[in-house]
Amino acid sequence: MPVTERGNPAAFVFRRGPIGCLLLHGYPASPAEMRGLGVYLAERGVSIQAPLLPGFGTVPEDLLGVRWQDWVAAAEAGLHHLRRHCHAVFCCGLSMGGAIALYLAAHAPVAGVAALAPAIRLRDRRFEWLPLISLFYPWLEPSHAPDDLADPQGRALGWHYRRSPSRAAAQLSKLVRATRHSLRRIQVPTLIVQSPCDSQMDPEGARWAYEQIPAGDKTLLWLERSGHNVLLDLERERIFEQVYTLISRVPQAPR
Repeated sequence: MPVTERGNPAAFVFRRGPIGCLLLHGYPASPAEMRGLGVYLAERGVSIQAPLLPGFGTVPEDLLGVRWQDWVAAAEAGLHHLRRHCHAVFCCGLSMGGAIALYLAAHAPVAGVAALAPAIRLRDRRFEWLPLISLFYPWLEPSHAPDDLADPQGRALGWHYRRSPSRAAAQLSKLVRATRHSLRRIQVPTLIVQSPCDSQMDPEGARWAYEQIPAGDKTLLWLERSGHNVLLDLERERIFEQVYTLISRVPQAPR
């Protein structure tokens, strides 16, 4: 079995109003974890683009040879598609998707950014050594439980690989470094969401990222009960509302 969840891993698109939001999934997951937020925003008139990033949503072997720049390029293509229909475009991502969203906010014209449990500092001590580890160990198994969800029903909503190539995980580490170096360029309204109960991300990484971002309009929202996948856990409705609030405050942006 390549996956542990039952959600739909396919990309999805909702064409609604003139404001758009790009939704970016995490590693090694799929758009399934973004679907609840996507539906919530679409019901409120927001156009949605949720791409399946290269190498994900099929079998773990498809991640072999994928570079972090390929994930960013796919996200940029999603922004391009939204701009064909929308006057203003936001980006929102979970975990790895949160890192990509922050990277895009530093390098692309977006109206605002939401980073949910962003991959800034991982608890797994192997992470910083992945480029070296990948030379000797071809596959990376999780060093923690498959998930830390407080809401067991959330497990039926996601879809992710049980393992991943260590070379692909090394690309994730390179993406994280590129994002860290880009934070000081972010000037757009920013929402960062983090839970202290996150078993995968060091919560202080979210605080550090918040402090690095020079944007005057920025919010760091701390959750109370959620695990790492905050979009599938007990406080997801609160996050949906906060992301929509960010979007509804900024009605237009340069194309």
